[in-house]
Amino acid sequence: MLTKVLMDTKNTFFADAKQFYGRTSAARMQGASTQYSSARFAQFGAGYYGERGYQIIFTALQHRFSFSIDKAHIHPLSQDTFLREVLVPEAAVLIIQEDLRLSRFQAIETLRASHTFGNMLHPIDDTCSIVHAATRRGMYIFRCLQPLFRFWQASKTLLDFETWAKEQNDKEEEHRVKQEEMDFDVVYNKSQESGTGIEGNPIDLTLDLS
Repeated sequence: MLTKVLMDTKNTFFADAKQFYGRTSAARMQGASTQYSSARFAQFGAGYYGERGYQIIFTALQHRFSFSIDKAHIHPLSQDTFLREVLVPEAAVLIIQEDLRLSRFQAIETLRASHTFGNMLHPIDDTCSIVHAATRRGMYIFRCLQPLFRFWQASKTLLDFETWAKEQNDKEEEHRVKQEEMDFDVVYNKSQESGTGIEGNPIDLTLDLS
């Protein structure tokens, strides 16, 4: 999702945020996180999933993509603003599309039109167990990704973290498949030598052993 958003120069949320913050001051950008409760939040919230859904999606994306976001690619946005105003609504739109079987345009319209309803139905407070669970899960994922992130930095690769991590996963899967093939060959060769097992002398189940 991150790569798709960064490559799409016409992405609704990315283009809107860059236009809005492109003429703003550094102080205003630093205070962007306070926009969560402002009128602007209606444009980049989570629709009928409300504040609770917004916070859950934000927490998940924050821990998943915090390593992957290159500040040079999201200028003039800060990482926090990019997450809140671009990735969160983008993820919400994808969920709404799947949930209601809508086109992207229809899902964006639904996201904005259902903002007030969502906040009334799914408000957030400090005792929200679902948000706390999402936070704990996000922190666990963050800790799991830290060693991989350090390997990525040490590799000096030109690839972004997400692409590099996928390549590493593909290589590990390829190695696992080859190892399984080698293990199978060992078992096969032993069975050939002993005359039992794979392609050895089969047991005749038709024999009357009574």
